[in-house]
Amino acid sequence: MYNKITADDIKLLCRIAGEENVLQGDAISPDYGHDELGGIEKMPDVLVRVHTTEEISQIMKLACSTPSRTLRQRSLQSVCQISLRSW
Repeated sequence: MYNKITADDIKLLCRIAGEENVLQGDAISPDYGHDELGGIEKMPDVLVRVHTTEEISQIMKLACSTPSRTLRQRSLQSVCQISLRSW
């Protein structure tokens, strides 16, 4: 079973990427809730819009520090968006 994303996780993500770049709940487009191959639908708990490789590196370290985190990455124009999902 995967761990839930906590309020502390959200605070860390906000410190890394800025509060305006950390989206939750209805602020996340439904487009992020499906697998591109189809058949799987689950909204991420958090969507983080990052702008630098340093932000990506810090978020990856956070995600890897708890092995039960899952990450999806997608690239949109020049902004990389990372969504953290707990199942």
